[in-house]
Amino acid sequence: MSVVSLPADAVSAFMDRVLDDLQVTAPELSAQISRLRGRTAEAPRILVTGGPGAGASTLVRALVGDAGTDGSSEPVLWCAAGRSVPEDVPVGVRVRQVAGAALQNLTLIDGAGTAGEATAAVAACADAVVYLVDREPSVADRERIRQLGFGPAGTVLVVSRADEFGAGSLGSTDPLADARGYARALSEDTSSWVTAVAVSPLLTAAASSPAVTGDAGLAARLASYRSPAVAAGLLGTDVPPALMADLQLVGTYGVLHGGAGGDQPGRWLADVSGVGDLRTLLLGRLAQAALLRRSAEILDEAGQLRFTASDPAAVGEVLDRAGSAPEAWRIRLFPEIARLAEAGMDDDAALVARIGDADSPADLAGVPAGSPQVEVLNGLREQLRTVNLRLTGFTVPVVETALTAVSVVLRRAIGEVETGLGGSDYSTDAGLWKT
Repeated sequence: MSVVSLPADAVSAFMDRVLDDLQVTAPELSAQISRLRGRTAEAPRILVTGGPGAGASTLVRALVGDAGTDGSSEPVLWCAAGRSVPEDVPVGVRVRQVAGAALQNLTLIDGAGTAGEATAAVAACADAVVYLVDREPSVADRERIRQLGFGPAGTVLVVSRADEFGAGSLGSTDPLADARGYARALSEDTSSWVTAVAVSPLLTAAASSPAVTGDAGLAARLASYRSPAVAAGLLGTDVPPALMADLQLVGTYGVLHGGAGGDQPGRWLADVSGVGDLRTLLLGRLAQAALLRRSAEILDEAGQLRFTASDPAAVGEVLDRAGSAPEAWRIRLFPEIARLAEAGMDDDAALVARIGDADSPADLAGVPAGSPQVEVLNGLREQLRTVNLRLTGFTVPVVETALTAVSVVLRRAIGEVETGLGGSDYSTDAGLWKT
């Protein structure tokens, strides 16, 4: 689901309105409503996990900074100091709070050491996932990604250890460049993840190390290592002590390529590591997916309040009104995409994702923007016919639930366009798209 189709501020404002209306209607439920409001304001929780030895903990350390050095083989939830600790952290997950800006808008869960039911429990308290591989994603990797249940939009694939990709730093090509090219190719597989990015956590960790930032002579030494003879010497057994120390400090890639950083090797290491690009994804597309997933969960929990309210009918009216709002249908559709993907129904997941991404009646109908109303109407009816045919055939419950929700959206859109044919406007500022 694209950020354009339903911006984060529109989601947040909608959830605030719903909870405000519930507070006015059922003041006796203030405690429950306050808890739901706290969840809407909480930073997105991103699970970082992957195959054995892929470097999940190293990546978390790179994202958190020096404070991320924990050395634990247990899962750890990292959040900003000064924020409330989440209440639903599973047993066995330790909590570490970190001062500074690194986690002001992000909570990370290092899934190290988890497997089976333990992984499922940790994933249940997360909103999205970063999954690491240091090679081609295997069948087992893809199956595990499905089982995590975040769907393509809530999953970012990381090609980790990018500085060692392929033949590594001593090969004939630049491993970082090769890893980035491979990540771009993997990004085309949108049935499993929203995108893929190549990252070298080791280079990021080196960039922020005091041993790097405080070494005034490092830039000159790295510049002197650019000779081909240095690379050849690394293949031998008699590596000079000073060079060995720098290998331990910035890695083989840093030694052989770090001269390109000029007099700022730390900044260069950070820039080429790819972690900055990953952080942008975490705070952008993945945070948006996390917000939509969590908002759907909160709406489900809010729906249960009518059963404990002193005036169930009044609470029901608030929830029904919220359910017909332009923002609600896309929030409701979003988790259905993940459920379909988890069940292996990739074609149905793609259909629901396309519907959720629609930014206008024409977009929903699959016709060019600016098409005549009759063409839009015919396109919508064709989309509905396709969905109904799928529903009348053999379907599993997860497909039936998702496509029934889609058919409701399409019927509503058809009604709006038919109203437009009767003389009223059906622009993107009305009806389903009035956000």
